[in-house]
Amino acid sequence: MTASDIILIFIGIIGLLIAFGSFVIALLAFLDRDKDHGRKNNAHPVSTRMGVSH
Repeated sequence: MTASDIILIFIGIIGLLIAFGSFVIALLAFLDRDKDHGRKNNAHPVSTRMGVSH
C-alpha cells in the first residue's frame, strides 16, 4: 500500500466515526426530548411572548 492509500483509509475511518458519533448524539437528544416532553411544559403563550401582552 502506498502512503496515499493509508491516508485515504484513515480519512474514511475518521469520517465514519464522525457520522456515527453524530447519529448517537441525535438519538440521545431525541430520547431525552421524549422523556422530558411528558413531565415538563414551560412553553409560554404567544400573548405574553417577550413580556408584551397583545
